[in-house]
Amino acid sequence: MIMRHWMDCPIVVTHGRLREWQIFTKRTGETPNKDTGEVTYNIDCYSRAVVLGGVTTEPTIHEGLLEQFFVVNGEGAVIIAGEEKAICAGSSFVIPAGVEHRIRNIGADDLEFILARRPPRADGSEDSFVVRHWTEDRPESQFGTPFQGHWNHIYRGPEAGIHVADLPPRKISHPHNHGPGLDEIWYIRKGNAYHWMGREYQPQTPGCALWLEPEEIHSLMNPSDETVE
Repeated sequence: MIMRHWMDCPIVVTHGRLREWQIFTKRTGETPNKDTGEVTYNIDCYSRAVVLGGVTTEPTIHEGLLEQFFVVNGEGAVIIAGEEKAICAGSSFVIPAGVEHRIRNIGADDLEFILARRPPRADGSEDSFVVRHWTEDRPESQFGTPFQGHWNHIYRGPEAGIHVADLPPRKISHPHNHGPGLDEIWYIRKGNAYHWMGREYQPQTPGCALWLEPEEIHSLMNPSDETVE
């Protein structure tokens, strides 16, 4: 597993006015590079991003790449083809590949995101502009039991590319792994936890993102008296 804090990562400006701390990017060789963050198989980049208060980004198109956002803090709007949808802390949204878009911060504080940019699925299932919020109901069938998975994760609302989960105090998530070539990244928004994989475990604090080897069994542990998000 490879862990990086967004404050230790390079910052670039995209969308004309979006400040983006790129935590993980796609690997250039056969092995991950923990020093540069070039680790992912399919995700072009995984970032913490900010639009400053009162700012609207430039019209932007990403050919061949969709964008998935989760709003950590702030409120604003996403504008696509004349359609404007409100977003706020807890919103998730997906911008399809090849579609012109802008993001507007309507407040005085930073509009803060977690952002993933990657190629869309070939079946066309991600060609729609979607905005969701964690307060929306999640269908029971998605994880078998309402709002819960990996034993103790309490999932917040429908997924729009990036989903949110709570791990209650003094709980451990179900040890699991994933198939070859699947990127799984865990970002701690609030609380303090430990992530275990194989023969090692590392503390994970707010602002830290963790990329995991797909076929390695891993688990998040919350030894504290506060919920981890």
